[in-house]
Amino acid sequence: MTIKFLIDNLQKEQEETIKKILEVVKKKPYPNRETEHLAIFVHALFQVAPKTKYFRATMTKPEFIPQRTPNLEQRSVQQVREIIKYAKKPLPMPPKPVRAEASNLLPELPIKKFTETPEATTQAQKSEYTVLSFDTPIGILSDTKGENNKPAYTVIEPSVNLELVSMVKELVEKDVNKDYHILDDKDYLKDKCLKAAKKLKAGFSDDMLPSLRYFLKRDLTGFRKLDTFMQDLNVKSIYVDGLNKPVVVETSQYPRGQTNITFNNPEDLNGLIKKIAKATGNEISENKPIIETVFQGFKIQAVLGIGNAASKLIIKKVMA
Repeated sequence: MTIKFLIDNLQKEQEETIKKILEVVKKKPYPNRETEHLAIFVHALFQVAPKTKYFRATMTKPEFIPQRTPNLEQRSVQQVREIIKYAKKPLPMPPKPVRAEASNLLPELPIKKFTETPEATTQAQKSEYTVLSFDTPIGILSDTKGENNKPAYTVIEPSVNLELVSMVKELVEKDVNKDYHILDDKDYLKDKCLKAAKKLKAGFSDDMLPSLRYFLKRDLTGFRKLDTFMQDLNVKSIYVDGLNKPVVVETSQYPRGQTNITFNNPEDLNGLIKKIAKATGNEISENKPIIETVFQGFKIQAVLGIGNAASKLIIKKVMA
């Protein structure tokens, strides 16, 4: 029996090719040790090349995968460089995580902008708006820099003959104390106004009726001259420091500002304080001239004037 030795021609070709590659990389411009390591690395690539055929379908650049061909001797230096380049190519970076947009679980809130310019602040120094009091719009002019560069709060009420209002008030006061809804009776109110106008020899028309009704309700069922301040949500505190002095208010815009409202008649101010005491179930008199109470969300402090001492009244909103 003749024994024949099988020679792996492919392995022989590979060894010859690697030998040639080593000779190439040892020549200029590869005189350093790094190129020798590269040559060894390329040799290792050829050793594992048969195993790569299963992965060629998933490779992104198959043109750089070394192919087993019988003519490996014909590979140029440039081809070897491409092999090395692909072998040294770093793996692609994973994509950056994307933050999912959360659903708007909460409503948007006003956020104060801290980049407000001085010009924007100046524009907000003066504001004009209306307050509804007894179904009547009352104009408000609030200025942080009013007369003498001080805060000012101006109430603009309907124009009316105050003498006529005072006379009608005397005619209806007893009926209002029994039933304040009587002021909504147009025929009743018109009859009282005609009687008062006749006594004063003053003019009267149906157009004046809404304004007269407002002042009657304000003085007989409301807080009189302070009623507008009580209805204004911007007002935090009200200070009445005696007669013939402007009422002072504290608003959301400024700590204290003078108003165009004053109490000139002691009976008017004392009557308001007594009315508040009665409505809140408190007693006030010369023997007990001080009250301090909470009424409809307001903290009220009052001193009834005795002798030469002036009456004083402070109303503050109770903070929740």
